Amino acid sequence: MCSSNVSDYQGLKAAVQNLSGAFEGRSGALSALTLALLAHTGKPCCVSHLSLQTAGKYTHSGLLAGLEKGSIDTDVLLRKLYPLAAGQAGFKNVVIADCTSWLRPEGHCVDQRGMVRDAKSARRGLHADAGWEFSLIGAETAKGVFPLLCERIEPGADKHAFVINQLERVSSQASGTLLSLHDAGYSAANLAYLAGVRELDVTFLVRLAKNQVFYKGTPADPEVTRGRPRRHHERLEFKNPQLEPDLHLEYEDLKLGQVSLRGWCGMHQKLRKQSSGMAEVGKYPIESGTVVQVQAAKWQGRSMWLFYTGDVTVPGFSLGQLVALYTQRFDIEHGFRFAKQTLGWTCYNAGSAAAADTWTGVVIMAWALTCLCRHLASAFKLPWEKPLEGHSLTLGRIKRAILGHVRKLLALVVVPKIKTRPVGRTKGQCWGPKTRHPVHVAGGENPRTARR
Repeated sequence: MCSSNVSDYQGLKAAVQNLSGAFEGRSGALSALTLALLAHTGKPCCVSHLSLQTAGKYTHSGLLAGLEKGSIDTDVLLRKLYPLAAGQAGFKNVVIADCTSWLRPEGHCVDQRGMVRDAKSARRGLHADAGWEFSLIGAETAKGVFPLLCERIEPGADKHAFVINQLERVSSQASGTLLSLHDAGYSAANLAYLAGVRELDVTFLVRLAKNQVFYKGTPADPEVTRGRPRRHHERLEFKNPQLEPDLHLEYEDLKLGQVSLRGWCGMHQKLRKQSSGMAEVGKYPIESGTVVQVQAAKWQGRSMWLFYTGDVTVPGFSLGQLVALYTQRFDIEHGFRFAKQTLGWTCYNAGSAAAADTWTGVVIMAWALTCLCRHLASAFKLPWEKPLEGHSLTLGRIKRAILGHVRKLLALVVVPKIKTRPVGRTKGQCWGPKTRHPVHVAGGENPRTARR
């Protein structure tokens, strides 16, 4: 097992050899492709440009064959990445879960495409567009998000059940209770219910929309012996919160200024039949937790609402610690930007969903290697740049600093000898047109795409 931080060339070499054990088939080509991603400078490009970084050892077709015929075992990669993330500074068994999309509207011959939402489709005036959706689990550290697991969500699959499956695998590697941070796109009650069914040792901290309504549980009344017992008692409406809070805290923050916190304990949300995992449930369960309202001077009167499924009255995370942890959740958005704009995650025109999964594993491995080399890049800067400490370095600046070490590793890549005749099109053979795959939409296939 390599060290959790890389400080020299030998440490980077050991980290690459350790993580390469997750490759299944075409491991040499996938390892070279991972290093070529880190060695490439400039804007993201296609695989043909990345083959130039291998000094002629791997051609364009060789790297593409590695993506098409090779694969990555995500469970093995998770077992290798989690100890490295746990060794990072500031790790407190806190993970961040979020989804991102990979648009492929022009890939009519690509399988497993669904209708996903993205900022690009919004700029084009579309509510959704054809592509893939990926779910990422990253560990929150003092230096940013360390990627652990990234997998593609199949079209039609439930997002809440999918992320619970991922958290179950991550929690098996953790020691102690895991805290998972989520954006407003997730339902806290659904996540808590599904985690309770699986008996996971996971608590959730989810941001809530500003138009939601929560209720207090009804206390048991021994005098009432007839009729159906009331399940929803006092009402808390976020637009007009008139319910008296159970907790109140005020403190001064360096970034947010004066912060005011109000907490309501024992609150729950009404679950409906359309909610995740509720179709077969006869009586909807009540998932209680703490609702927190965060007001800061920097936000100029705006509020942020959070829901914590744990108990703030027992030793653990306090209200102030929960808010401080959630304000770092946005680090995963910087990670998405680094993976897409610097590593070129969505620039590769994958010919199949399996190739997209393999390419995603390569990008995640390059992202993790960049995080490990933070100490290696602390002394590197251009003349016009400000000197920064190790925890303040951006991922792009770290990638640029380790360029020389990565190119040395590319020179050591050994290409296996081909012992059989290369498979290709023989004279007179015609493959014919590719099979066109319809886009999966809610309720069935898209009839317009299916006719093509």
